[in-house]
Amino acid sequence: MRKAILSVALALMLLVVFAVPIFAATSDTVDVTATPSYISIEVTPSTYDIGGTGAKIAPATTYYACGLAGDESAPPGATVDDADCEFTITNTSTVATDITINFPHFINGDAMQNSGGGYTDAEAGEFGVSGYASGVSWSGGAVIFDNSGSGVFIDALGATTNIKFGWALKTQSDAWASGTAMTSTVVVSATIDA
Repeated sequence: MRKAILSVALALMLLVVFAVPIFAATSDTVDVTATPSYISIEVTPSTYDIGGTGAKIAPATTYYACGLAGDESAPPGATVDDADCEFTITNTSTVATDITINFPHFINGDAMQNSGGGYTDAEAGEFGVSGYASGVSWSGGAVIFDNSGSGVFIDALGATTNIKFGWALKTQSDAWASGTAMTSTVVVSATIDA
Protein backbone atom coordinates (compact mmCIF):
# COMPACT_ATOMS: atom_id res chain seq x y z
CA MET A 1 0.00 0.00 0.00
CA ARG A 2 2.83 2.32 0.76
CA LYS A 3 4.27 1.56 -2.63
CA ALA A 4 0.99 2.40 -4.28
CA ILE A 5 0.68 5.70 -2.44
CA LEU A 6 4.29 6.54 -3.26
CA SER A 7 3.69 5.68 -6.91
CA VAL A 8 0.55 7.84 -7.04
CA ALA A 9 2.35 10.70 -5.27
CA LEU A 10 5.26 10.42 -7.72
CA ALA A 11 2.88 10.35 -10.69
CA LEU A 12 1.03 13.43 -9.38
CA MET A 13 4.33 15.20 -8.82
CA LEU A 14 5.48 14.45 -12.37
CA LEU A 15 2.12 15.61 -13.68
CA VAL A 16 2.45 18.90 -11.81
CA VAL A 17 6.05 19.40 -12.99
CA PHE A 18 5.21 18.77 -16.65
CA ALA A 19 1.94 20.67 -16.46
CA VAL A 20 3.78 23.87 -15.52
CA PRO A 21 4.73 25.57 -18.77
CA ILE A 22 8.39 26.33 -19.43
CA PHE A 23 8.77 30.10 -19.67
CA ALA A 24 10.57 31.33 -22.84
CA ALA A 25 11.16 34.85 -24.18
CA THR A 26 8.06 36.11 -25.92
CA SER A 27 9.79 39.15 -27.49
CA ASP A 28 13.25 40.33 -28.48
CA THR A 29 14.82 43.40 -30.07
CA VAL A 30 16.81 44.18 -33.22
CA ASP A 31 19.13 47.19 -33.37
CA VAL A 32 18.92 48.79 -36.83
CA THR A 33 21.59 51.08 -38.29
CA ALA A 34 20.97 53.17 -41.41
CA THR A 35 24.08 54.79 -42.93
CA PRO A 36 23.22 57.19 -45.74
CA SER A 37 24.94 57.42 -49.10
CA TYR A 38 26.53 60.82 -48.68
CA ILE A 39 28.16 62.70 -51.55
CA SER A 40 30.37 65.71 -50.93
CA ILE A 41 33.25 67.13 -52.99
CA GLU A 42 35.21 70.37 -52.97
CA VAL A 43 37.48 71.59 -55.77
CA THR A 44 40.53 73.76 -55.09
CA PRO A 45 41.57 76.22 -56.28
CA SER A 46 38.18 77.71 -57.06
CA THR A 47 39.50 80.34 -59.48
CA TYR A 48 41.91 79.98 -62.38
CA ASP A 49 43.47 82.25 -65.01
CA ILE A 50 44.47 80.51 -68.25
CA GLY A 51 48.19 81.04 -68.78
CA GLY A 52 48.73 82.30 -65.23
CA THR A 53 47.55 85.31 -63.23
CA GLY A 54 47.22 88.35 -65.47
CA ALA A 55 48.39 86.46 -68.58
CA LYS A 56 47.06 87.24 -72.05
CA ILE A 57 46.18 84.16 -74.09
CA ALA A 58 46.99 83.68 -77.78
CA PRO A 59 44.77 82.21 -80.50
CA ALA A 60 45.29 78.64 -81.73
CA THR A 61 47.31 77.78 -78.62
CA THR A 62 46.87 74.86 -76.22
CA TYR A 63 47.09 75.67 -72.52
CA TYR A 64 47.38 73.03 -69.80
CA ALA A 65 45.97 73.48 -66.28
CA CYS A 66 49.08 72.11 -64.67
CA GLY A 67 50.06 74.77 -62.17
CA LEU A 68 53.21 75.74 -64.04
CA ALA A 69 53.93 79.27 -65.25
CA GLY A 70 52.63 79.76 -68.77
CA ASP A 71 50.65 76.52 -68.82
CA GLU A 72 51.90 75.65 -72.31
CA SER A 73 53.53 72.29 -71.55
CA ALA A 74 51.65 69.00 -71.80
CA PRO A 75 52.10 66.35 -69.11
CA PRO A 76 55.61 65.07 -69.87
CA GLY A 77 55.21 61.38 -69.06
CA ALA A 78 53.09 58.55 -70.43
CA THR A 79 51.09 58.71 -67.18
CA VAL A 80 49.75 61.89 -65.60
CA ASP A 81 51.05 62.55 -62.09
CA ASP A 82 49.98 65.01 -59.39
CA ALA A 83 52.48 67.66 -60.53
CA ASP A 84 50.73 67.79 -63.94
CA CYS A 85 47.42 68.79 -62.33
CA GLU A 86 46.25 72.22 -61.18
CA PHE A 87 43.13 71.15 -59.29
CA THR A 88 42.33 68.85 -56.36
CA ILE A 89 39.00 67.19 -55.72
CA THR A 90 38.69 66.71 -51.95
CA ASN A 91 36.18 63.92 -51.59
CA THR A 92 34.36 63.23 -48.31
CA SER A 93 31.70 61.02 -49.92
CA THR A 94 30.78 57.77 -48.16
CA VAL A 95 30.27 55.89 -51.45
CA ALA A 96 32.06 55.46 -54.77
CA THR A 97 31.18 58.29 -57.14
CA ASP A 98 31.40 59.15 -60.82
CA ILE A 99 32.86 62.60 -61.53
CA THR A 100 31.59 64.60 -64.50
CA ILE A 101 32.88 68.00 -65.61
CA ASN A 102 31.09 70.46 -67.87
CA PHE A 103 32.99 73.45 -69.26
CA PRO A 104 30.38 75.98 -70.46
CA HIS A 105 30.86 78.52 -73.25
CA PHE A 106 32.70 81.65 -72.19
CA ILE A 107 30.70 84.84 -71.66
CA ASN A 108 31.78 88.50 -72.00
CA GLY A 109 34.19 89.82 -74.59
CA ASP A 110 34.48 87.60 -77.66
CA ALA A 111 32.92 84.71 -75.69
CA MET A 112 34.59 81.62 -77.16
CA GLN A 113 32.16 78.72 -77.57
CA ASN A 114 32.98 75.15 -76.50
CA SER A 115 33.34 73.10 -79.71
CA GLY A 116 32.55 69.83 -77.90
CA GLY A 117 35.40 68.17 -79.77
CA GLY A 118 38.12 68.20 -77.13
CA TYR A 119 41.48 69.93 -76.94
CA THR A 120 42.46 69.09 -80.51
CA ASP A 121 39.33 70.70 -81.97
CA ALA A 122 39.18 74.50 -82.00
CA GLU A 123 37.90 76.52 -84.93
CA ALA A 124 37.03 80.19 -85.44
CA GLY A 125 35.23 81.46 -82.32
CA GLU A 126 35.51 78.05 -80.62
CA PHE A 127 37.73 76.43 -78.02
CA GLY A 128 38.16 72.73 -77.30
CA VAL A 129 38.94 71.25 -73.90
CA SER A 130 39.75 67.79 -72.50
CA GLY A 131 40.51 66.78 -68.91
CA TYR A 132 43.07 64.44 -67.43
CA ALA A 133 43.40 63.01 -63.92
CA SER A 134 46.42 61.88 -61.98
CA GLY A 135 47.19 58.24 -62.70
CA VAL A 136 45.68 58.06 -66.22
CA SER A 137 47.60 57.82 -69.47
CA TRP A 138 48.41 60.97 -71.41
CA SER A 139 46.90 61.64 -73.85
CA GLY A 140 44.86 58.45 -74.28
CA GLY A 141 43.09 58.93 -70.94
CA ALA A 142 41.94 62.48 -71.71
CA VAL A 143 38.16 62.99 -71.58
CA ILE A 144 36.28 65.71 -73.47
CA PHE A 145 34.69 68.40 -71.31
CA ASP A 146 31.63 69.59 -73.21
CA ASN A 147 29.47 72.69 -72.69
CA SER A 148 26.89 70.41 -71.02
CA GLY A 149 26.17 66.69 -70.93
CA SER A 150 29.82 65.60 -70.69
CA GLY A 151 30.57 61.92 -70.23
CA VAL A 152 31.99 60.47 -67.01
CA PHE A 153 35.45 61.88 -66.36
CA ILE A 154 36.45 59.73 -63.36
CA ASP A 155 34.63 56.44 -62.98
CA ALA A 156 34.04 54.94 -59.52
CA LEU A 157 36.21 57.29 -57.45
CA GLY A 158 36.46 55.49 -54.11
CA ALA A 159 34.78 56.85 -51.00
CA THR A 160 36.94 59.48 -49.26
CA THR A 161 39.51 59.27 -52.08
CA ASN A 162 40.95 62.60 -53.22
CA ILE A 163 42.27 63.09 -56.75
CA LYS A 164 44.08 65.76 -58.74
CA PHE A 165 43.13 66.78 -62.28
CA GLY A 166 43.88 69.30 -64.99
CA TRP A 167 42.81 70.06 -68.52
CA ALA A 168 44.15 70.92 -71.93
CA LEU A 169 42.34 73.82 -73.61
CA LYS A 170 42.98 74.93 -77.18
CA THR A 171 41.91 78.50 -77.91
CA GLN A 172 39.98 79.61 -80.99
CA SER A 173 41.84 79.63 -84.29
CA ASP A 174 41.10 83.26 -85.21
CA ALA A 175 42.09 86.52 -83.54
CA TRP A 176 39.83 88.21 -81.01
CA ALA A 177 38.04 91.45 -81.77
CA SER A 178 38.60 92.92 -78.29
CA GLY A 179 40.75 92.60 -75.19
CA THR A 180 37.78 92.12 -72.84
CA ALA A 181 38.25 89.21 -70.44
CA MET A 182 35.98 86.18 -70.96
CA THR A 183 34.78 83.96 -68.13
CA SER A 184 33.34 80.47 -67.78
CA THR A 185 32.15 78.67 -64.67
CA VAL A 186 33.25 75.04 -64.84
CA VAL A 187 30.88 72.61 -63.07
CA VAL A 188 32.37 69.54 -61.34
CA SER A 189 29.66 67.06 -60.32
CA ALA A 190 29.69 63.80 -58.35
CA THR A 191 26.97 61.14 -58.56
CA ILE A 192 26.71 57.67 -57.03
CA ASP A 193 28.62 55.17 -59.16
CA ALA A 194 26.07 52.96 -60.88
